[in-house]
Amino acid sequence: MIRGRRRGRLGIFSFTKNETTAPAIDLAVQVLQKLHKQGVTEEQLKSAKSYIKGQFPPNIETSKQLAHIIATYEFYGLSDDEINQLEARVDAVTPEMAKAVIQKHFPAENLVFVLIGKASAIAPSVEKYAEKRDAREIAAPGFWPPEKP
Repeated sequence: MIRGRRRGRLGIFSFTKNETTAPAIDLAVQVLQKLHKQGVTEEQLKSAKSYIKGQFPPNIETSKQLAHIIATYEFYGLSDDEINQLEARVDAVTPEMAKAVIQKHFPAENLVFVLIGKASAIAPSVEKYAEKRDAREIAAPGFWPPEKP
């Protein structure tokens, strides 16, 4: 699926030591709440725009990559303007538009956390986040990938 075309999951990924898991989650939640309340600054938006525009060209360096993008866009009924007008559309985003997107597509409530680590070391510090927990051994059947019927 093309990222951003439909509502979907949001992932915040990080790596930390077991003992700093809860502070890392606290920080991620604080950032998400701040984005909901304040949105992004002009400087942050400028940086994000540069990043997005810089990430696209490497995705169309080979004919295979370009063919994949064209086929994907065709499949979803998107026009060539999705590619041809990308930079202009990115540049047109305002902080107000960014805040509206954050509030619409990135939930600040009912979050789901997937933590991979030593459960006995992590669990006590992250209990405040979980109404229910499902701890599994990473090698357990059905953990990953999902079993096929």
